[in-house]
Amino acid sequence: MRGIRRSTFLGLGLASMMLAAGTNPAAANDINWRQAQGTEIRLLTLRAWFADHWRANLPEFEKLTGIKVVIEDYPEDPFRQKLAVEMAGKSKSVDVFTTGTMREGRQFANLGWYADLTPFINDATLTARSWDKDDFIASVWQAHQFQGRQVAVPIQSNVQLLYYRKDLFDAAGLAPPRTLEELEAAAKRLHNPPAVYGFVSRGRRTQAPYSWSHWLFANGGSWITPDGKPGINSPAAIAATEQYVRLLRSYSDPGITDNGPAEVQTQFLQGRAAMILDAVSWAGLFNDPARSRVAGKWAGALAPPGAAGATYELWAWSLAVSPFSDKQKAAWLFVQWATSKEMQRPLHMRSFPMPRTSLWTDAEWKGAVEPGYYQAAMTQVQAARPIGHPPFVASPEITDIVGIAINNALAGRDIKTELDAAARRMAEVLERTEPKR
Repeated sequence: MRGIRRSTFLGLGLASMMLAAGTNPAAANDINWRQAQGTEIRLLTLRAWFADHWRANLPEFEKLTGIKVVIEDYPEDPFRQKLAVEMAGKSKSVDVFTTGTMREGRQFANLGWYADLTPFINDATLTARSWDKDDFIASVWQAHQFQGRQVAVPIQSNVQLLYYRKDLFDAAGLAPPRTLEELEAAAKRLHNPPAVYGFVSRGRRTQAPYSWSHWLFANGGSWITPDGKPGINSPAAIAATEQYVRLLRSYSDPGITDNGPAEVQTQFLQGRAAMILDAVSWAGLFNDPARSRVAGKWAGALAPPGAAGATYELWAWSLAVSPFSDKQKAAWLFVQWATSKEMQRPLHMRSFPMPRTSLWTDAEWKGAVEPGYYQAAMTQVQAARPIGHPPFVASPEITDIVGIAINNALAGRDIKTELDAAARRMAEVLERTEPKR
């Protein structure tokens, strides 16, 4: 297997990579980057690799603009809680924040918690030509629009692909699974606890729906039926949940009901998971020999289809500006810098896939990554849809309802009973929150 060429990418610090490449978002200097100098802005963000990247390169931004940035970051669940409290209180202290528009976008847009970025983007005095809006992958860019307004700028382009331990598969004479049934069979074959679990995934109530949604759609289900009723207790949804729950209860780790992104990552990084089906953006972590025991031992493959065929889920974290901020110009300059080609390229080269077409088609990146991973990532990102979260104004509330049902099922409760109860609660929420047609 070929991983990232560590001597080229992983051995360099992020800041030094940018300097070595001569990168500077102001290279085309067709705007005045110091028009908000002397301003201090607060960034509220998810604790993630992109936040680490911004922090490492902040001296460059502050030198370029004269703007000071205070970064405040939290793990995902506390971050979401903190952000909701701040926005509900119309806090003026938050100027820019990370958001997942495929989850909370409709809710935030409906509540007026996003500033409209369209005027900033169209203002030639505020947005450099070199930022190149048209370079963003169209489907990812458009997923951050509501009522004709651009509410956020994507900082990644994520799909769920299959990561598998190629060394374990080779030793067992197995090929990467081509269907969900084959995935379960491979998990059974490779399950050797506590050294190795056959398949690890998300089971925490706030996280389970994102992973479970692949099984839902792959089995022909959906969040809502064609006649507008909750689809989470349809025969297809019940079959999907039975498959997902059986897989995890039989071949995952004992902590399944509390597994979120960090726990799934850790199991694979430590070599304790034979397979995971999760974010394409994690490849950079798995290839880092300083953090990963499986660097050079894994490969990527397409997310296996189910009875209804292939389905690929689109997700992207993004940056938004608070409508309550008095420093929106400075906040936009930060968003523009953080999402520039120059800032995104070093991360993309470490297999944290970015939302720009020019980076996905970069010959250097293609030649540096594991071939199966590249083919799967390229195939899926072009066909992905935002199906991982319910497409409603009350998406976070409905996600929690469904997450509780999945979590309870993973704990051993009756699947149909749980999904029926969740569907009733979901119907009540939709009646209360969705526009009447």
